[in-house]
Amino acid sequence: MPPNPEPTPPFRRLPKPTNTNRLSPELVERLISIYRTMFAHNAVPDELYEHVVRKLDEQATRDENFSGFLSDGVEVLSREAGSAWAALSGEARLQALERAEQNPFFQRLRSDFVLYF
Repeated sequence: MPPNPEPTPPFRRLPKPTNTNRLSPELVERLISIYRTMFAHNAVPDELYEHVVRKLDEQATRDENFSGFLSDGVEVLSREAGSAWAALSGEARLQALERAEQNPFFQRLRSDFVLYF
């Protein structure tokens, strides 16, 4: 993770609905927000982060446990941060992700981002 990324807005709304098969729209938005925090690039449009999340959705259609893994991972991040992901400040999100760097959820998100971005 970059040492001092620009804080991301608390929760970005996508301009159009994301078409997913297994992931809920709320989970999609949270994953995009997590990716924006993990890989903060203000010049990169949401559509490129959304592409990665669509790939995660494709994986979830092949593995019925994967969507639960993603949902549970977001819930653990929120619980450990003491607030819902959407309510966290950019700095609190970054701190939550730094604490989670060694857990399987974070590792999976990072490797899938590198693969699909």
